[in-house]
Amino acid sequence: MTERTPSVDPPEIDPALAGFYATGVEDTRLLQAPLELERNKAILAERLPPSGRIIDVGGGTGTYSAWLAESGYQVDLVEPIPLHLEQARQVASQGAHFHTHLGEARNLDFPDGIADAVLLMGPLYCLLESDERYQALREALRVLRPGGVLAAAALGRLMPFLRFVAQNRASGAVDAVMSEIETGRMWSNPVTLYTHRPEQLRTEISSVGFSEVVVLGITGSYLRVTDVPERLADPESKKALLDAMSRVESDPGIVGISGKLMAIARRPFSPNDP
Repeated sequence: MTERTPSVDPPEIDPALAGFYATGVEDTRLLQAPLELERNKAILAERLPPSGRIIDVGGGTGTYSAWLAESGYQVDLVEPIPLHLEQARQVASQGAHFHTHLGEARNLDFPDGIADAVLLMGPLYCLLESDERYQALREALRVLRPGGVLAAAALGRLMPFLRFVAQNRASGAVDAVMSEIETGRMWSNPVTLYTHRPEQLRTEISSVGFSEVVVLGITGSYLRVTDVPERLADPESKKALLDAMSRVESDPGIVGISGKLMAIARRPFSPNDP
């Protein structure tokens, strides 16, 4: 495991976001959402190229980088939060060998066309302004080789409303929740995150030059499942649950109510590509 010394100053990110992540919450977040983690892994295992170099942009503490490295990929994790980077180094030092880089999605310090796949598993909901998200997507396109795969996670636009209903906050919160649905800006104490409608996510990705864009619903089809840990602990039940969810992951209704989305796309070949 090696780390490249950055050629620029540490990346600038929203102070509230930096302070929130500096508390260490990211280290356990995916452990608290095991079905999201397993669904994402299943989708990536099916849709990523079988081998090659992957850049995990905004890769946090290295959960996906370690898994991909163990699967035989050459992995570069890019992360702007120093604590996350240190935690990722510790993970990499324990046998899952991947490289770590201080940096962020809008300015990747890699040559053009170097990666077989790029993961954006967090940046699109941390970047509130559309021009910032477009810049991150353009950078992902730039570093991908022709035919390379993008996997980009996003928060579903209806998540604030579904949470509002589930928590029985109908009194006094309707206007705030409807504003979140209209603007896409979701207050998640103490930070503001961006949420996407599926068609908006598809448009943002295709508009920078990606092709074959599909948007999948990660969590929309298990809203009534109450025994997720038990099902995931049993191999047969886990396989049945993940298989069932994969059958409807692209259904517009499921995608529309999903709290987490995954977009898969490719950098197209041009006439001059070999």
